[in-house]
Amino acid sequence: MGFRVQKRIKIAPGVRVSLTGSKRGLTSGVSVGPKGAKVSVNSRGRQTTTLGVPGTGISRVSTSQGAATSFGPMGWIVLILICVGLGAVLLAK
Repeated sequence: MGFRVQKRIKIAPGVRVSLTGSKRGLTSGVSVGPKGAKVSVNSRGRQTTTLGVPGTGISRVSTSQGAATSFGPMGWIVLILICVGLGAVLLAK
């Protein structure tokens, strides 16, 4: 049986950063989107899109494996800055 530990941090409305540790190692990811629609990318390059109807349990998840290489540290810094900028724009509305 596998165990994992996960910590999610809300940066802005609709923007979260998550850190996950398991026997496969440590991964991190960024999720962007309101309830019912979310796009996520993790440090291994895996992209997940989730569309659903909030409160019903009905959803559709589409996952694509990323490129053979994962993000480097600078890639994550750029991605997080973009997400923070998107969060600031959403807050301003």
